[in-house]
Amino acid sequence: MQAGQRRIARLIADVARAVHHAHTQNVIHRDLKPGNIMIDADGAPQLTDFGLAKILDEEQADLSEPSMVLGTLPYMAPEQVRSEKASSAADTYSIGVVLYELLVGHPPFRGTTPLQTMRLIEEQPPPNPAA
Repeated sequence: MQAGQRRIARLIADVARAVHHAHTQNVIHRDLKPGNIMIDADGAPQLTDFGLAKILDEEQADLSEPSMVLGTLPYMAPEQVRSEKASSAADTYSIGVVLYELLVGHPPFRGTTPLQTMRLIEEQPPPNPAA
């Protein structure tokens, strides 16, 4: 693994730990993307913009309300695109999209229109980043 890839892996691992902490506090971010991950003076990532976050109570069993498309399209999990109940797994999916982008230079799904991007997210597996 190259030095740049190791740095990316450490960064994403730190982000994943921060997101896991939020999840243990019953918070789903719902808009994880590069623009919401700031790097501080020590080089550590800081999660920002919890404007779409959902605070869950124990009765909700880690699910958010359906019926609205919330998030930034290229980083959304398929269940978010379909306006289904999203669990903390949607944040985990978004972390994977950020990792993909850091390694490849663009998100895995880029349609020519928002609708086409939505369909790609819903219907296709992510392309192999090594291809």
